[in-house]
Amino acid sequence: MDNVNMGGVMVTGQKFGIANNINHWGITPVAGIFGMGFPKSYAIPAPMQNFVRGFPSPYWIMWMNPAVINPSLGQSAGLISFGQQDNAHCRPTWQYVPLSSASDWQVALSSFQIGGYFVATTGQVSSFIIGLKFRKN
Repeated sequence: MDNVNMGGVMVTGQKFGIANNINHWGITPVAGIFGMGFPKSYAIPAPMQNFVRGFPSPYWIMWMNPAVINPSLGQSAGLISFGQQDNAHCRPTWQYVPLSSASDWQVALSSFQIGGYFVATTGQVSSFIIGLKFRKN
């Protein structure tokens, strides 16, 4: 157990677990799993569930930088804002989208745009993000 601070929100007595091997990740390099899932997904309370209680609002916003070609060169590939609006990268008004699968943070989309190209989809889209490395700005 440890005390964890993220963006000024302090969680005391957070339990942690260590995984030495996660078979389904294969050879994909990852920086770790922070426990952003919902309570039913974990044997111990996930850190994110404890942090949400201290957020100004119970939502998160993800911005992905379309200008980044190679994040390994030190460019910011994006930003996740927990509990507050990201005024630097996002419009001041936004639309709430309900989850279609709470266990996977999944939302239903009909289309999305990448650099002027529209992509239509008929399935589900998950916010599964791999390869993130957190750094202090």
